[in-house]
Amino acid sequence: MSSIHKYINYLRKDEIISELDLLGISTAPDSTVDSLRRQLRQVHKLSRRGSIKTEQVTSPLPAAEAKVCNPKVGELEDLLSSGDLTKDRSLLIRISVRANYLIDRLARSGSLNTSITELRHRLIRILAEVEPDDEDSSEEYVDRENTPKCKSASRVIEDIPDSEVGDRLVKENRIDMPKGREEILLVRDKPINLNSLNLKYNGSTCIRIFIERLEELRQAREIPEARMLTAFSDLLEGPPLSWFRCNKPTFNSYSELLSRLKEDFDTPDFDYQYKNEIRQRTQAKHETILNYISTMQGMFSRLSYPVSEEEQLEILMHNIRPEYMMALALQEVDSISKLKHLGKRLELAQSRANNFIEPKFNKTDNYYNPPSRSGKFPSKDYKIAAVNSSPRGEANITCWRCKTNEHVSNECRQAKSREILCYGCGQPGVTRPACPHCNSRVEIENVKEKIKLKCENATRYSTLNRSPNNLNKGKVLFPNKKPDNRPHLQVDIISVDSPKDEWYQYMLTSVKENPRKFPNFMEKDGSLFRYSKNKYNLTNECNWKLVVPEDNRLELLQKYHDDPTSAHLGVMKTHKRIALHYYWPRLYENVKDYVSKCEVCKTSKPVNTVRPGLMGNPKYYNLRKRQVELKIGQFVYKRTFYLSNKAKNFSSKLAPKFIKCVVTAKRSPLVYTLSDLDGKCLGNYHIKDILKYDS
Repeated sequence: MSSIHKYINYLRKDEIISELDLLGISTAPDSTVDSLRRQLRQVHKLSRRGSIKTEQVTSPLPAAEAKVCNPKVGELEDLLSSGDLTKDRSLLIRISVRANYLIDRLARSGSLNTSITELRHRLIRILAEVEPDDEDSSEEYVDRENTPKCKSASRVIEDIPDSEVGDRLVKENRIDMPKGREEILLVRDKPINLNSLNLKYNGSTCIRIFIERLEELRQAREIPEARMLTAFSDLLEGPPLSWFRCNKPTFNSYSELLSRLKEDFDTPDFDYQYKNEIRQRTQAKHETILNYISTMQGMFSRLSYPVSEEEQLEILMHNIRPEYMMALALQEVDSISKLKHLGKRLELAQSRANNFIEPKFNKTDNYYNPPSRSGKFPSKDYKIAAVNSSPRGEANITCWRCKTNEHVSNECRQAKSREILCYGCGQPGVTRPACPHCNSRVEIENVKEKIKLKCENATRYSTLNRSPNNLNKGKVLFPNKKPDNRPHLQVDIISVDSPKDEWYQYMLTSVKENPRKFPNFMEKDGSLFRYSKNKYNLTNECNWKLVVPEDNRLELLQKYHDDPTSAHLGVMKTHKRIALHYYWPRLYENVKDYVSKCEVCKTSKPVNTVRPGLMGNPKYYNLRKRQVELKIGQFVYKRTFYLSNKAKNFSSKLAPKFIKCVVTAKRSPLVYTLSDLDGKCLGNYHIKDILKYDS
């Protein structure tokens, strides 16, 4: 940075932009040369004062530098060969300063390849012709800030052989500069780390999507293209990384790198396949019209050729949801923006329709009367002249407590409002479900089955309805009906004392601490119960099953299968009896395994399954099989395998079934190699497709 100030007034726009990019400073594309020079001069001034610290962020590529500097050197040579320039002092100064700048720029690349060495030789010859031989006659050129711009190049190149010019210049420019030449000291900033983009390409995904996302992140982070080229390896892994390492010297710019990457890793026939994918992409069920159109437009942009708006609109109209198709059938949709507008209006209407709530009416209201906010009960109904206000009959009475029609029974404020009565007919002492006038049959639950009988005394039934003993209830209400005296199976609830089952302990502790997390489990008196409805047509008074730990399961299986009253039932019946009151994981599998290993069942019960057949099929000798052997050079007939082709008007039924061939080799006792009569090999064929030729 300490020597760049000498060339600022003689640099061109692309050279100034290149110098700023090397320092990591972004520039606007519409900036003028004067504004860029002021920016570079300000950076140098602040760096010289120590206000900022500048260093070279990126290292230029030798091939790119040689390609850029070659036409500039040729331009200087053309100016020298145009005529006598001794009288034009300003032009000589310009050529000298630009030649020194190009030498410093090539030295910064740090490469000693042939092209850069040749360019340095040409620049040294230009300086030898332009600058005078006398060192005392060389002058220092001062810019607007009275700082030295450039000194004589003869001090740098004097007494240097042509074979050592490149090496010495690089060494002197970097370490030991001559006394008459300022040293270039560029302190590098922290290099850019593209890993922060969280973007990688390994060759398995679409290269176009990768490039599209990369450009979005690069523009958002304001990363110059020159810095992207040097740090591009951070974004690659696998085969693409190996490809980049092999081809890195050939890349002259970032845009060339992207084009080569897209050319080598793009899917063959990508546009055709991606166009079919676009046509098959339909709108999801819960996807809004705006999100769907944005997704489709992003897919259209990945094609290598632009898609017209008419074609995009046609694809969108065919792939939107059927609800949108039906709603937009009577609308003229001639643009994508109009489709977005109409789609958003349809979604708004659908949202309002889903949130619609029906009004609440009282039975006595003839119009909508919103509930009063001042009290618990609504205000008195207004009377309308058009409504008949004559006294109503007994059938139209609404409140059965006070015998009025001004309010309903559950809103009555009289003192006797706690009295139980039927809201359908006003029968005191019973509720409407148990009223004999409103419901002619009453449902009574027995221990074994549900019995539906004619209730004669509904008032007495409502009084005894809260009794837990259903048999006593049946005796009181139905004195002429005999109770069911059939014996019932008595099931003892097993006791669970400090079980060792880890799963049982975990579930018991979890249900105690957080019962809402396990709504199907319940802890009662130190035991664990699980809610499970019966799967069989058996009667059970409660659906809460006792969870049995692992220590008590064998005892329970023995009781329900080996006990004399159990009679060694089968798997299904044993499982039904246990599942009526108990539960544990894999109950059916445990019952099945226990019953299958019962020795009493094996010795006493007959085998109900079909005896399995013999393993393997019987071998029969094929009497039609014959050993056939063909000789090399023998004429045979080969079976043809033609297929019909409607496009060529060819039918396989009319084609010959066999063609004449010659045996050329024997591959195995059953396989031979055949060729046609012209000597063309037809391949290998089985003996079943070959017939002997009879001359």
